[in-house]
Amino acid sequence: MSLVLLALLAGIAAFVAGIVVVVLRGLEFFRITRDFSGALAIELEVLSNSLEKLNSFEPPNTGAVATAFDRLDSSRRRLEILTGALGRVQQQWASVSAVYPRK
Repeated sequence: MSLVLLALLAGIAAFVAGIVVVVLRGLEFFRITRDFSGALAIELEVLSNSLEKLNSFEPPNTGAVATAFDRLDSSRRRLEILTGALGRVQQQWASVSAVYPRK
């Protein structure tokens, strides 16, 4: 009879130990989940603020940009004219230097 009683007590002790382990792991999971949800709420708030900031962004004055592009185009045309003139002068100078050799 004592062997049966000893086995019964060991079974009850194992059952209680299992319940204690499950409760402790459940509490640990609850604490981790609570900390994670707090950190997630903070990060979601930061993300929400940055999205609101992006949503409220207004593009710069496009009229000034268009004016700058017009000036750039006219400057580029002037540069092409001057580069062409420089090329012609270099060709003429090459023909002159071909007649008169260098020392």
